This record gives sequence, structure tokens and C-alpha cells, in this order.
Amino acid sequence: MPVQKDIISTVVRIYGTNGNALKSSELAKVLERSEGTIRNQMQNIRALGLVESRTGPYGGYIPTSLAYEVLNFDKSKMNIPVYKNEEKTGILLNQLTITSSNMAKLHILGDTHNFEIGDEIKIASENLIFCGRMIGCDSSNNTLLTSIDVAYMASTN
Repeated sequence: MPVQKDIISTVVRIYGTNGNALKSSELAKVLERSEGTIRNQMQNIRALGLVESRTGPYGGYIPTSLAYEVLNFDKSKMNIPVYKNEEKTGILLNQLTITSSNMAKLHILGDTHNFEIGDEIKIASENLIFCGRMIGCDSSNNTLLTSIDVAYMASTN
């Protein structure tokens, strides 16, 4: 169900960014849905074993290992932020695929709707440097299509 996938993706992305459990109200605001809808969906998502709920003042929902598996998300890539026009977006890189000498697909964990054609996209980590411009997007698969200005991947051996 697309709503549940959006919720799970958002929980994984935000938890990966700040390590804090997410409350229904926070998810509702980010996803622009009612808090009641989020709570109803979270019951199903929790029953599937994709999130755990924590109680108390710092309580909320946190993703389980199964959530990462369902999203085909490599936890080791969790802290690779995606920048748009020099600003950190809160979106995280899931996978980078070079499709030709001057084009790439960026599979992201987060919403593609905040990106527009022509936006400068940058990604940098200990082993990866990437710069390009958005030329298209596949929102159903959370994929940004970009040109490649710079792409460098260091060996992990």
C-alpha cells in the first residue's frame, strides 16, 4: 500500500538522520496527512513487524530491521545525505546507479516531490562524491534521474 510505504520510508529516513523515535503528529505533518490516518496505518505497520513503538516523553515509532529489508535499504548507507542546491534536504541516498557516462539514477529514501528539473544534486560521504543536475524523476520508485558532473567512488577494500 503506497501510504504505508511512504510512512515506513519516512520513519526510516528521519530515524536514520536524527536517531529519535517519531510521534504520529510528526509523521502526519511531514506526510501532510491527518494524525488519525497515521495512527490507523501505524497499527497495521506495527502488526507487520516493521516498526516498534516506544512509550514515554521521548516515545514514538522506530523502524525494525525488517523495515530496512522491505525497503531494500542498506543500513550502511544511512548517513549519506542528499543536498539540493547546496542545502541539506533530509533525504538519504539508498542506491546510486550510473546508467551511462553522463547519466545516473539516484534511488532515495524520501519524497521526490521536493525536487525540480534543473536542481543541483550533491552527495558526499567518506567513499563517494557525486554532483549532477536533476533531469527527471520517477516518484513511484523514489528515483531522481540526473546528469553527472562529477562522480567518484573510492575503493572500500
